[in-house]
Amino acid sequence: MLRGRRPGRGRTPGDPRPRPRGARAPGPRRRGRAALAGGRRRPGGRDPARAAAPAARREPRVPGRDAAGGDPRGRRGLRRDQHRLAPVAGGRLPARPVALGRTPAVGALLVQLTDVAVTYGSRVAVRRVDLDVEHGRQLALLGPSGAGKSTLLHLLAGELHPSAGAVHRPGTPRIGMVFQQARLMPWLTVRDNLALGHAYAANADVRDAPLVDELLDLLGLTAHADAYPDQLSGGQAQRVALGRALAVRPDLLLLDEPFSALDPATRGELQGWLRRHLTERGLSSVVVTHDIDEALLVADDVVVLRAGGTVARRWSITPATNHVTAASHPLRAQVRAAYDEPAHDNGAPEPGSDRGRHGRRIHV
Repeated sequence: MLRGRRPGRGRTPGDPRPRPRGARAPGPRRRGRAALAGGRRRPGGRDPARAAAPAARREPRVPGRDAAGGDPRGRRGLRRDQHRLAPVAGGRLPARPVALGRTPAVGALLVQLTDVAVTYGSRVAVRRVDLDVEHGRQLALLGPSGAGKSTLLHLLAGELHPSAGAVHRPGTPRIGMVFQQARLMPWLTVRDNLALGHAYAANADVRDAPLVDELLDLLGLTAHADAYPDQLSGGQAQRVALGRALAVRPDLLLLDEPFSALDPATRGELQGWLRRHLTERGLSSVVVTHDIDEALLVADDVVVLRAGGTVARRWSITPATNHVTAASHPLRAQVRAAYDEPAHDNGAPEPGSDRGRHGRRIHV
């Protein structure tokens, strides 16, 4: 075999030598599309089939294209200068253009639960619950342990699917989550923890360094911007957790007992700050709590769940301005009575719930 020649090439059909494995059998040379279609192609010329195509179908040359022949606006019709780089914690990532008109109108439906139920084996966590979360409204889920409050919160967040019923999210709202513990990244500073959500691709259109500075100022954390979580008090760490959730400009803020681990003075201060901030910015929230006064202070709508995961009562209220007025709120006695009401497990519509005599939904 000659050096530099591939095995199996240059053999005649009558060659008695066996072909190496993988060598192609001799036969007619491959032809182009024009030859297979019956046309002829001149050496070094153009394909007759392409030359015969109507002139209107040919792509005209457009002045202003780059050297590679591409559109300077890019494949998505955006100018290249719109794909600017936004500074984020740990590096620079390309930011998508800001989506306009995302903020829904006040009163628009964000999430709707319709006759949902959640079961874990033989245990029923949530049973026949209807719930509407509207833009610009603050909702408090109140009830004893085991009433299904956190389960409903995970349903609203999309982290859990119901065993029965339906969850409807018009427009797919962006969710911000605050937990009972701050859950800060110990290797990041306060500023970097606040901007942590900006590093995710899902939040690429809300990367905003000035917003991080604004939240540091609103939360009173400017002096601690370069501190680490182990250098913060419990109240300061919880403020960072609140700021981290607000930094992604959520349509809906979900809070799972965010102030239960704080002392009474710090808890009251953060409750008042949260209510003012949500009202001024027109944001929506769902707060899970065991504290009746907290529900009357931060919420426009109060839903009381009883043990067994059913709705006991719900009200649309005028929120209290402070803990003194919350203690004397005209609905406080009714909320307390519904909170202490025992569970009903007879399958009938619950008294005081949002279902009428015939099981029809009544919007509250």
